[in-house]
Amino acid sequence: MKSDIENMQFFRSIKHLEVGGYTSNVSLHMGRTVEDYITDHLFIFAYTTTCDACLKGLEALYNFYREHKEINLLILVNAADDNDIHILRGTFGENNVFNSKLQTLNRDLGIQGFPWGIGLNKAGQVITSYPCSTRKSVHDIIEPFSYLLGLNL
Repeated sequence: MKSDIENMQFFRSIKHLEVGGYTSNVSLHMGRTVEDYITDHLFIFAYTTTCDACLKGLEALYNFYREHKEINLLILVNAADDNDIHILRGTFGENNVFNSKLQTLNRDLGIQGFPWGIGLNKAGQVITSYPCSTRKSVHDIIEPFSYLLGLNL
């Protein structure tokens, strides 16, 4: 006999994002989707404003981004306060930061935890997918794309 937890539809409906797989073309804002942001690459970083590791991850990403503004990135944040989104948009760019529901991040994009980073190639295929709370982990997400981007990492 199955337990109540085994019968819960929610747990069966989550498909985790895997390297080699493809992201869902999730709607972000005003009709724009993830695919609209893919050039020859796209890095997606997911955070919540309620975890300490996410704050450290945002600091690590900021320190990397200061030196490498040529990377194409989206920052998806589950934020309770619109002021947090405003601050992040001022730091990373108005069109790079979106307030996202947990359902979008977990179920639709397959994010497995927070903070999380994903590297996509031009076809939307997942090349890297890791937790990212340190500069090294941000580097590990971006490094496979360094030749393509002309980065000296």
